[in-house]
Amino acid sequence: MNIENLLLHSDELIQHMEDDGYSKSYILLLKTEINWLKKNGNSVGSYEGPVRSDRTKQNQQKCNVDIVWSTES
Repeated sequence: MNIENLLLHSDELIQHMEDDGYSKSYILLLKTEINWLKKNGNSVGSYEGPVRSDRTKQNQQKCNVDIVWSTES
């Protein structure tokens, strides 16, 4: 996967999103994903696999927290 263009222009993309009124939380999410790619982009063949795997773990953790929260309330 070629992420060179993204890495070269990520600051411009972020600035454009801020200027166009994107939410701070969405911009933070994008920055997080870009930073992950900067660190790991060359070591993986596809971004989709690791992200799906990580998000599945996050969703399971959130589900567990929601279950605990609802049973303790």
